[in-house]
Amino acid sequence: MGNTISSFCNYSHENKDLEVNHMRNSITDFYSKENNLKKVKQVQQKFRTNKSEEKLRKNLKPYEEQFDSNLDKIGIYIQESEFENAVDQNVKDVEKILGTLNYDLNEYKNKYKSVFKKPPIKFFDEGSIYKGEWNIKGKKHGYGTLITKEGSKYEGFWKNDHLDGIGRFIEKRGNYYDGNFY
Repeated sequence: MGNTISSFCNYSHENKDLEVNHMRNSITDFYSKENNLKKVKQVQQKFRTNKSEEKLRKNLKPYEEQFDSNLDKIGIYIQESEFENAVDQNVKDVEKILGTLNYDLNEYKNKYKSVFKKPPIKFFDEGSIYKGEWNIKGKKHGYGTLITKEGSKYEGFWKNDHLDGIGRFIEKRGNYYDGNFY
């Protein structure tokens, strides 16, 4: 009888080890599958985002074409180098000290969806240059940079041709404001 109890204890102990190992493997598999599920959901979300952005770009195309056809009434496209050269040296020096403009990219993406980006445009009437985003009404809207004919610079957000939200204005003389515009 002693051998029977001893063999039962060994059997029970071995089974418990197998059960613990099986449970450990099941838990590992569960978390592995959970991580895989999260990755699948992330890929699906990225795909949906790309599809909706693609659809939005397609919907904005006619407005961009209309904008381009009317551009000759307000200004002309210029080279990036001409845009950069229009900034006064004092402004460039202040920019080096201040660093880049900080803003919340997610807030920006959610606030300005129906916009399209254009290369630098020099305006006939005031001599300023704007590079950035436009809305379907042909107004500065979203993120953009304006350089005045004197060489001062505003960089930041616009809403229907008005400064709106985070931005930075640097005057030719070196004075600047960095903050919210309304």
